[in-house]
Amino acid sequence: MAAFAGSLPDVPYTLSHPAFAVPLRRLGLPATALAIGSLTPDVPLWADAIGGGAVLETIGLTYAFTHSPTGVLTACLAFGLALWAWWLVVRAPLYDALPKRWLTGASGATLSSSRGMEAKEPGVVGGRRRPTGAPVRWFAAVAGLWIGAASHALVDELTHEGRWAHSNVAWFAQEHAGLAGVKWVQYVGSIGGALIVAGYVLWWLRARRRVAEEGTAASGTDSFVGRPAMRADVAAGIAGAAIVALSAIAAEPFSHAVFRALTAGVLVVAAGATIGAVAWHVSRGTRRPFNSAPRVS
Repeated sequence: MAAFAGSLPDVPYTLSHPAFAVPLRRLGLPATALAIGSLTPDVPLWADAIGGGAVLETIGLTYAFTHSPTGVLTACLAFGLALWAWWLVVRAPLYDALPKRWLTGASGATLSSSRGMEAKEPGVVGGRRRPTGAPVRWFAAVAGLWIGAASHALVDELTHEGRWAHSNVAWFAQEHAGLAGVKWVQYVGSIGGALIVAGYVLWWLRARRRVAEEGTAASGTDSFVGRPAMRADVAAGIAGAAIVALSAIAAEPFSHAVFRALTAGVLVVAAGATIGAVAWHVSRGTRRPFNSAPRVS
């Protein structure tokens, strides 16, 4: 077990962190902000996977800084707003590119809405009405980004060697079945968190409660161009990610190959989605893909 564990990446998987942040939406914070915020402290790590880490380091945006209280309040907020802007660009095209049967209700009618992503009445969370004015929603969004980033830093204190749990709680430093307790927490948290995130996405698709701001089931000549372009570019991104992973496996130690596949590969897919989203918006004549304040729910 110890030999196998030594071949795995030495940090929890970044994309597992939303599993620990999104439940905080019960506080009335946007789930999107919490999820995005929980990713931001690892931006330097992901930048390093594509050779951009040194650039961030020259301006002080190091991995240590983004995991510090100051970094959470400053750099992570900036990264979060940038990631949110990216999400608003790719969100509707991604939904539109999904198979049509995923976007239909039991009656076969396709869901669409011009009101936004939330099909139920906006401003109602957990059965209670909350203020939905733009200033309040933006404040909630910023708070969500901060709290999401803080949750990431807190989880890392429990899953990294040399951090609080490893240094202060004996179980985390002791070996169990050939593996330190902190490593068990790290690997179980990474795998379990990823499964929770994947399960949430599948549940969300099955529930069919949300739709893209421009309408997920666009029809007409705009979708005739935009939807195939989006699908083709995402497919190209997935193919590129596979090439990155295979190249890494052939040229690097297994632990480095896994890390590169889980970071650079994902970024390649994101790049493909971005190109496809731009083509989608151009084909539809979308002028303002992010012209509304975030929803609290």
